[in-house]
Amino acid sequence: MHNQQPENFQALELELNPVKVKINDASFATQTSLPVENDKLTQQATEETIFHSVTILLAATIGTGVLMISNSMAASGVVWSVIQMIICGCLSYFSLVTLIQCSYKANAKTYQKIAFAAYGNWSRQLLNVFTFFANWGSTILYLKQITELVAEAAVTIFGGDNLPWWISNPESKPLAIIITTVFVYPLCLARQLRRLKYFTIANIFFVLFLCLVVANEGYDYQSVSRGFETAKMAVFSGVFTTFPSAIFSYTSHGNILGVYTELKRPSIRKMQRILKWTFLFVFVTHLIIGLIGYATFSSNISLLSEVHTANGIILLAYRYNLNGTLRSFPPLVLMGMLMMTFSIIISQPFNIRPAKEGLKSFVKTLLKIPQEEKVESFLERFLFVTVTLYSSVAIVLYTESAQLVLNLIGSSFLPVLCFIFPSAFYLKICKDTITIGEKRIHQAMLIFGFVFAAWSTTQNIIKGLSVYSK
Repeated sequence: MHNQQPENFQALELELNPVKVKINDASFATQTSLPVENDKLTQQATEETIFHSVTILLAATIGTGVLMISNSMAASGVVWSVIQMIICGCLSYFSLVTLIQCSYKANAKTYQKIAFAAYGNWSRQLLNVFTFFANWGSTILYLKQITELVAEAAVTIFGGDNLPWWISNPESKPLAIIITTVFVYPLCLARQLRRLKYFTIANIFFVLFLCLVVANEGYDYQSVSRGFETAKMAVFSGVFTTFPSAIFSYTSHGNILGVYTELKRPSIRKMQRILKWTFLFVFVTHLIIGLIGYATFSSNISLLSEVHTANGIILLAYRYNLNGTLRSFPPLVLMGMLMMTFSIIISQPFNIRPAKEGLKSFVKTLLKIPQEEKVESFLERFLFVTVTLYSSVAIVLYTESAQLVLNLIGSSFLPVLCFIFPSAFYLKICKDTITIGEKRIHQAMLIFGFVFAAWSTTQNIIKGLSVYSK
């Protein structure tokens, strides 16, 4: 009796002794905790509740895409849009769990370390390039929409004639710089994701308020049921617009390991719960905003286009009546614009963080500087955040089409980061324990990622060239 041990003895021992452990049982590895090293970084980590982890992931996931989802869904129709949202959610969930499993198996706390453990420096550098440009491009899109929302709200509240040009103009360079420096930059300097948890809780309220605004305005314009009567059910050619936006809606690959490793007792089972709640919230809110927004303007869908709404932002469409005539923004819509401005500002650090990490890792690898796992100095964080953020500000106002930027990010960079890299790394790192069935699934993910990235990127480049040629 003395030598018998309970079934979960290893898990219990792992939780009580925060030291580096090695476990050979692969099935056990998928259920229990990440090996934790007894170093400075681990000592600073504190246990996050499921709720706080969900709010952090939601802030990393929900951004400007929620404002443009109605325009994206209009491209594919009601049924085909919902199907694409479900497919992208399932694929993203699978790839995120795969990434966490790689983190466990390789004892790696960052995406870059997973890449290095799989194939060495060349794969880490490739990952760094894709990580930087995907999140850097998203930052450009976010800053552009923040500037547009602030300018439109200021003109509505104070009147265009009473404001200086650099506030009332949505293309204002000074306004973009001021918003970035005063609001975005300080948040981006936070050392750990958990330091932003109270901002992320507020972000949930802002997104729920947007759902209320869209539902209320939908019934003010016309009954939603009548709007669905004129809405299209399936437009298969719209996949090049809707699918990239749907992928963008579930993307949190650059921050998932930050949430995972900041838990005191990180486990794959706990992260699966966090991801399920996060994706459920994302799906429901995007479904409400996307479908009701589309149904509201289904009789005059051009009002959702970039020509009328400055990059497809649903809130800006409410300055028009259904016949295309202008009207004043209702107070509820104006409140929604202000809240979503703060929501986008709150989500900015979650774009800058992975872009900054990708740039830092790229430079260190290039200069052959050892990438030790230690607490990042403020000077290092200040330098790379400044370069990443303000380089995006430098070109933000020269991007004519935010929807085109979103489509290119979703079709070119995100399939590689979300589908190709996780499965490629898993096949290498877990090659000794992977089953035939798992191997075939990950190989299918690789094929899907390559085919979709090549196909949709080509289509969006052709579309972009046609837009700029005009």
